[in-house]
Amino acid sequence: YEPTANQLDAIAQAALIIKAGSGVHFENKWINRIAGFNRNIIVVDASNGIKLIENDPHIWLSLKNAEIIVHNICDRLITIDGKNREYYIRNSKNYINRLSELDRDIHHMFDGIDMRGFIVYHPSWSYFARDYGLEQISIENAGKEATAKDIERMIKKATEYNLSTVFISPQFDSKSAEVVANEISGTIISLDPLPKNYIQSMRITAERLAASMKSANSAERHTSKPVK
Repeated sequence: YEPTANQLDAIAQAALIIKAGSGVHFENKWINRIAGFNRNIIVVDASNGIKLIENDPHIWLSLKNAEIIVHNICDRLITIDGKNREYYIRNSKNYINRLSELDRDIHHMFDGIDMRGFIVYHPSWSYFARDYGLEQISIENAGKEATAKDIERMIKKATEYNLSTVFISPQFDSKSAEVVANEISGTIISLDPLPKNYIQSMRITAERLAASMKSANSAERHTSKPVK
């Protein structure tokens, strides 16, 4: 990805730019160059205060992290626009309340689910999994295209866990995921790590993951042998 001319023009006039600060490839390549277009621009590191997970830059896919990000942005906005301090504080509190409410709802969604594994092609959901005690099982390995051995490993894992859903991101090719889904007679469902409507998308993500796990747990109960 490279910024367009219009985006660079906007940056040249901006007072503040927010970076994820978690190892996003685009940022690593461009953040210093972008700041060079506008020497007065303030760069906010959204990841300040977040316990990072190695090899997963998707810090925003955690509602707990999102609260920290909101605080980081609010604090910096107040620094550069102090006259609107109360406005920023009020809006940040309202949004954090919505995040907290959704977080409670999602915890309830996973209540009573014993088997908490889910298969993804690209491992975008490490932070989400950490928040709710889930196990993310990734087809892609260390950012590389899945090999035949990786696919075989996934099929074995899916069978072991009674998983019948493979989750993909719309930003990635789904061929390897389709192979795994076909082998386990499963389905493919999309989870978008770059949603336009954040809160709505996080709720949908949780609902889809919980439904997949409940199905796997139900299959486990039906296939378990009775105690003699």
